[in-house]
Amino acid sequence: MKPLNYHVDVHYLMPREMFADPKQAQTLKLAGIEAEAVGNTVLLFRDPATLEAAQAAPEWLRTAMLDAGFGLNLSGQTGPIEQFDKLEDRHRMKKFTKLLDAVKAHPMGWSRFEGGFDTRLLWAHESRMQALAGMKQGDGENITGVCLDLAQALEKKAGLPSPTWPTVEDARRGQQADAERIVRATGPKPRVSRNRRRSARTALPMRLVLAVALLGLPIYGPYLTDVGPLAALFGGEIIAAGR
Repeated sequence: MKPLNYHVDVHYLMPREMFADPKQAQTLKLAGIEAEAVGNTVLLFRDPATLEAAQAAPEWLRTAMLDAGFGLNLSGQTGPIEQFDKLEDRHRMKKFTKLLDAVKAHPMGWSRFEGGFDTRLLWAHESRMQALAGMKQGDGENITGVCLDLAQALEKKAGLPSPTWPTVEDARRGQQADAERIVRATGPKPRVSRNRRRSARTALPMRLVLAVALLGLPIYGPYLTDVGPLAALFGGEIIAAGR
């Protein structure tokens, strides 16, 4: 049986384009609708076989996915999976964080279910997406290593070989795709000042905190204020998820 593709796309119920006009955006805001509101986005599977497997999953998991902000229909997107901006990444992380609570609380949370849907592989894919996001945003090797170690451990638990992505080339393709989308939507991107580049470096601690919360790795808690020891920790028994 061909392995399922667990990729999800962020779908905007009210498209971002509707908020491009200031008057229309103000009207929507008065109605309680904002482009980047949590309720304006939903995560949709791209692969029909994965969607079918999700629909066949136990009722508790389907309910948890819907409550977390997943939809049980296809995304219809065909663009490169490396193309996503920081806001889309944040929406994905929030919804996975909420789903994580339900998965961890259920005695069979980390399992492969009838129909083939496997929560371990769902998280492994998202862990790789978080590693890719970190590479695109220049977060450094620490957060990427955390995410990739978790992905490999979950894939091993599920009995599948680990893929080789994301690579530096994947991150570069994603950066290029993001830049092209920005140009199409808003015109050429202005040059970033040195001060703004410097402030962007503060994103690493926040991403590390969010990733630990998302991936359910309390073992990393003591290392959040000093990420240096993480490198030494990578070689040890770092993964509890999926047991």
